[in-house]
Amino acid sequence: KEGHSFGDSNSSINGSNIISKMFEMQNPLIGDEKSRDKFNLIQTFVRDLINKADLEIEIPHTKEEIVLTIDDNRLPLESFGTGIHQLVLLCSTLVIHENSIVCIEEPEIHLHPELQRKFINFLGKTKNIYFLTTHSNIFLDSRYNTSIYHVQNDGIKSTIFNANRTGKTFSILIDLGYHSSDILQSNGVI
Repeated sequence: KEGHSFGDSNSSINGSNIISKMFEMQNPLIGDEKSRDKFNLIQTFVRDLINKADLEIEIPHTKEEIVLTIDDNRLPLESFGTGIHQLVLLCSTLVIHENSIVCIEEPEIHLHPELQRKFINFLGKTKNIYFLTTHSNIFLDSRYNTSIYHVQNDGIKSTIFNANRTGKTFSILIDLGYHSSDILQSNGVI
């Protein structure tokens, strides 16, 4: 957008120092309620992610790990599956770096369909602009506020189609290697 600034030119979105940044958000200076709000957004997302309303995120004073407390059990983030671990770190990074343009390649890796849906819902709650490359039909769901582009390469040139406007969604699914039976399912057979 003209006249609108995105990102912080002095920061990197590669996830480095994520634990120290989360510690600062967890323990903000007086008057920096915005940082605590960001920490709470991450915590709310993780609660929804693993369906535990009483979950608490904690960054110990050593700033060496992220600890989750669930049902009075304190466990390091690494005790959870790769998908949850990946999403907590990725979503924390995206909240910290708001008003950025972010490219994410194949965010569906390590995520089952339910986590993919929760992740795309989370993206809609942030203040970033995202460009995703994906092989997941979940990210092609038109319920979300998205624009879908299909890039086809014929060996000589690449052509880009706006799938939302050209009715090319079905051809995208074919290019991704999906069949109707992968997406549609009958509730019974007579």
